[in-house]
Order: sequence, then structure tokens, then C-alpha cells
Amino acid sequence: MALVTFEIPSRPLKIIIDEPNGRHGRDNITLASGSGKVEAGTVVGKVTATDKFKPYDNAASDGSEVALGATLYDADATSADALVTDVPGIPLIVF
Repeated sequence: MALVTFEIPSRPLKIIIDEPNGRHGRDNITLASGSGKVEAGTVVGKVTATDKFKPYDNAASDGSEVALGATLYDADATSADALVTDVPGIPLIVF
């Protein structure tokens, strides 16, 4: 018998593997202009001075050093703020 291999196609919201029952929360957040191109699954923190989000940065001291969620979709906040959906609290995620 020959070994058969196949590739599982990409699926929407592929970063989420599982969420506890009753915890299917989603938030729409604003990525701050200058954050660049942010890929789905990017962990984000909130800048306290603006209440806008940017990619998590452990070395920062503006609030983005606290991981608050992960983006569900790609977004481009290179030269303007961008609205994106995130999962607050970071459930089980695959990177």
C-alpha cells in the first residue's frame, strides 16, 4: 500500500485552534498608524496615551508591553490607522 500525503488547505481564522465554551469574544481594535503591515496572529498591546493598539513590544513602556490580544486578520497600518478584529485575552494560538 502506497503512502498517501495531502496538504490541509488554509482556513479562515487559522490562528485559533480552540476556545473554551462560551468564550468566543471578538473585539474590533484600531491599529496605530506606523505599526506597518501586521499579519494575522500578531500579539498586540494598547498604547495607554492613545487607546490604539500596536504589535506587542516587551521593551516598550507605552502600554504595548502588555499583551492584550491577537489579530485575526492581516492589516496595513503603515501610513494610517487600521481597523482589525482581534481575540482578546489570547486563547490557544498557533504561530
